[in-house]
Parts: sequence; structure tokens; C-alpha cells
Amino acid sequence: MHGGMEDKRSSDAVYRPEGKNSLLIRTIFNPTGSEYKQRGIKQMADWIPFEDGRYRVNEAFLVAASEAAVVLDNPYVEIFTGRTGKRWLEGGSLVQNLLVVELLEESDSLDILLNLTEEFKFILRKPEIQAGKVFAPDVKSSLKFMPVAPWEPVTPDEFRKIRSRLRLQNGSMP
Repeated sequence: MHGGMEDKRSSDAVYRPEGKNSLLIRTIFNPTGSEYKQRGIKQMADWIPFEDGRYRVNEAFLVAASEAAVVLDNPYVEIFTGRTGKRWLEGGSLVQNLLVVELLEESDSLDILLNLTEEFKFILRKPEIQAGKVFAPDVKSSLKFMPVAPWEPVTPDEFRKIRSRLRLQNGSMP
């Protein structure tokens, strides 16, 4: 699924600005995915400072504008070079989808706060989000994300300040 917006697995809910299921998904996931086409990938060519590979992320949070947040479990980012030589990033984790729905009741757009290492911390603004359709409170399912714009570097001090203001949703453990 590298770089594409379609996911063939029927167990995933995928945000698609146009296409089947768009009305249902638009009410559940990030409604700004249409920016993906408007901004174009060309803007994002050289913003990834890492080699191709899969990287474990120390901490990751799905964050609403109100600073309500959900912890993303076992987060990772994967960086790869496509057939045309462009560099891509996508990531994933486990999450309680019911908590994501609660976040979306507070805000229509979600960001992802990432702590890769002590030196490398980033914010992904309004990424494209895919998540499983399981909404039971005690079940976690996969969540995948792809940026629609380059991530924004955050200093360790800025990260700590942002992290300290987050209101973690009930059931979301740091």
C-alpha cells in the first residue's frame, strides 16, 4: 500500500475523500485527507532524515486540537524509497478505536506526536489515518498513518511541554 490510498483488506476502515464508504469514514476519521491530492507528493521529497527501514517509536500520541490524546501502542515508522526514487513514510501502531472515536467527538482533525529518540521528535499534522473497525472497549486493532505534509521537528523541551498538556482519554495508558 506504499503511497496509495486504497487498502484491499476488508477489515480496515480507510479514509477516502471520494469513493465508496466515504460518508461513514468521513464521520470517523480525519476529514482533511483531500489535502493529500491537493498538496501533492512533490512537496515532501527531501524531508525524511533517516535511511530506509522500519524504526520503533518510543512514544506516540494521537492528539486532538483540544489536547485530548490517545496513546498509540507499539508505534513504528517505516521509510522506503519508491520506484521513482521518491522517499515515503508510513507508520502504524495498535489503538483502541473507541478512544479514537471519542477524540473525534472533540475535534475533526487529529495530529500525531512522535518521540523516536531523545534527539528526534516530530509532529505529523492531519495525517491520513486508517484503523480497524473493532469498537469494543477492551480490544485494540491496527492503526496506520501516512503524512499529507512533512513532519515538523520538535525540540525535546517543546515535546515535554506538549506531552505534559495532553489529556489522555480514559483507558489510554502512557
